[in-house]
Amino acid sequence: MRKRVFIISFIGILIVVAGIIGIIVSDNSHKIPYYNSYTNHIVLSDKINKLSGDQQKEEMFRLARNALKKETDKNQNFDWSNFDDDSLYVEKLKSPHDYLLGYTIQSRKPLILNIKYNLVVKIGVNNSRAKSDQIQVLNMEMSIIK
Repeated sequence: MRKRVFIISFIGILIVVAGIIGIIVSDNSHKIPYYNSYTNHIVLSDKINKLSGDQQKEEMFRLARNALKKETDKNQNFDWSNFDDDSLYVEKLKSPHDYLLGYTIQSRKPLILNIKYNLVVKIGVNNSRAKSDQIQVLNMEMSIIK
């Protein structure tokens, strides 16, 4: 009887510990790497990926899209349904919360073009989440790639 209680208690403790670890891991999966760092780091490129998984990568694409929409909608209204994501380069800059996003989109019609935007963005202070809507675009450059 004592063995049975001990085994059930041990299994219960393991389940609780696994749940706590799962919460900690899932809570950190949305955080942007090097958010408070004062040094340069490449976070995402063709050869480097310091993101925690596909979900965080999609969130970084969403962050780049939101930053681009925020900046381009100041000038004119674009039809974003004509564009698809092509590639993304993310570099953490020396200032905390500042990132360089090399975001390339591809138009579908009437011409198929790749358009690359280099955006320097500041992500909301005290909001180290990739989903952040608190984006301030500090600089933007555009180039068309054939």
